[in-house]
Amino acid sequence: MATCKEVLTYLFFKRNVLTLWLTPLLQSPLLIIYFDSQAARCGYVMLILLVYWIVQPIPLQATGLIGLFMYPMLGILTIDETCEFFMIDFIVLFVSLMFIASAVERYGLHRRIALRALLIAGSDPKWLLLALMLVNGFLSLWILNLSLVSMMLPIVEALVDLLSTSFDESPSDNKQFDRDDSDSVKKTRLEDGISLELADVADEMKRDNSDMATGTNKSTEILSLESEELKDKNSEKAEYDIRACFNIGLVYSATIGGAASSVGSVIQIIMNANLQVFYGPEAKVNFGNWFLFSAPTVVVSLPLAWMWLAFYYLDLGNSFWCCLRNRRSSPGCCCRGNEDEKKDRVALALRKQYDELGSMSWAEVTTLLVFLFLIVVWVFEEPQFVPGWNEWFKPGYVTSASATCFVAFMCFLLPGERPSFNLEDRNTKYVGLLERKYCQQIVPWGLVMYAGTLMASVQATRVSGLGGVLGEMFSFVSDLEYWEILVAVTLIAIILTEITSGAVILAVTLPILARASLELSVHPYYFVLSLTLANNLAFCLPSGTVVNALIISLEATTTYQMLKTGIVMNIICIIVLNVFANTYGWWLLKLDEIPVWAIPTNATSAG
Repeated sequence: MATCKEVLTYLFFKRNVLTLWLTPLLQSPLLIIYFDSQAARCGYVMLILLVYWIVQPIPLQATGLIGLFMYPMLGILTIDETCEFFMIDFIVLFVSLMFIASAVERYGLHRRIALRALLIAGSDPKWLLLALMLVNGFLSLWILNLSLVSMMLPIVEALVDLLSTSFDESPSDNKQFDRDDSDSVKKTRLEDGISLELADVADEMKRDNSDMATGTNKSTEILSLESEELKDKNSEKAEYDIRACFNIGLVYSATIGGAASSVGSVIQIIMNANLQVFYGPEAKVNFGNWFLFSAPTVVVSLPLAWMWLAFYYLDLGNSFWCCLRNRRSSPGCCCRGNEDEKKDRVALALRKQYDELGSMSWAEVTTLLVFLFLIVVWVFEEPQFVPGWNEWFKPGYVTSASATCFVAFMCFLLPGERPSFNLEDRNTKYVGLLERKYCQQIVPWGLVMYAGTLMASVQATRVSGLGGVLGEMFSFVSDLEYWEILVAVTLIAIILTEITSGAVILAVTLPILARASLELSVHPYYFVLSLTLANNLAFCLPSGTVVNALIISLEATTTYQMLKTGIVMNIICIIVLNVFANTYGWWLLKLDEIPVWAIPTNATSAG
């Protein structure tokens, strides 16, 4: 007979199958007892989706099929109404962005920008990490995080290999500094200390008893072997720390930088779609407003992320100590210049890689121009200080999704090689910047299914009345101060985002936040924008974001390493976010005023 431990072990390994079948079964009383309530039927579907999204017993993209058949079958939305959300403007924007990112990747434009920044930074790991994070943070403003991190990982791996080789052949003394002006510089490396101790022991034994010379030699050999082993272990640990540091820094910079742009992360795109579904097209957050709201948090959090990683992995504290003590000649000083940079292995290797790229090709220049044109399109859609290009068209007809789709089309239209007007080349096949065979594998079509069901769920929540029920359940929050609610909302969001999708949290909590903003007479942006920003800041677990899961799956770092550094980053970001949301953001967007589009129709008519 099986023991209790064996049964529990079996159930653990079969948890996906059990979750898949038991979730709809255990929640069926809600459907049976309250079948006449459309809100209860919608809640039944939402609970199934939530469990499947969190536990993932089936692929995340496959859950998109649930909404396509369950909402029509339960009479919540028609099949036509459901299908509308599988190709709305934000999905067009998402797919177009993936096309443009694939053009950047195909011609290595990101590689040229990154290598140039690393060359400027020199060869000190601390400054190389800062350069990498700044470049990656800037690029993540315009390229989705998943695409960017996938493109930058080979560069990071090559850089880590260079640094590791440099450390092995030329040991660094970064942790060596003077703590006492009267004493000589103390060596902290373990192998150096053991070598000194061995010499002292050998001299003492020779002085005390010359007859034990043979025994002394054997002891010295044994201790020398132990010293070599410790040296190898220290070298392996240094390489392990460098690899974890740069890979985690890559993810942090992409996550934080992507939060600064309304198109830098899927969560911002879904936020805009949710607002438009729930409130109407007037509620859309344009590129400029989101950037101005999020920029202070990003600008402060990104350097703090670098300082934390450099302090934890690269001994930044000792470097600053050397600077403060005016020990700039010390190898650990962060201000110490590289006197022999031309001979430095890292600098030479980076220069060689950059030179191998050669001059910019026609395709690279064209891709760069397309990329810059895309930035101009986003910035000047509705810039506030001058009339935007959206005023050239009929109101509501052309959005940033339309413009981005046009730029993506240009990638197929523009030539990938310098045009030649030679009549002998008339039979040469035309090649654009992008081709079907290359880009069809880049776009994650499964994610479109997931996002489509998410949007359909927001609409179902509003139509069925489930949003009103959720708002009533959490009406007690109106008794709190608005800043207290924001602290609770952002803190809970950061915690929950570590185990489930931030887009799901946003979709579920939007009705509650809408009710709270109305009760407190504050702009819905105050809660929604802050919650969206908090949903981006998941640094602890692979389930937090797609890029977290990516570097864990590639064994670029470990979950334990990510968790140790991520907890501190979560605390830093939650403090910075709340400070700026209640000061700068409150003043910038006039969040103490409720816009007309946020007032319910019955309230407007009654007034």
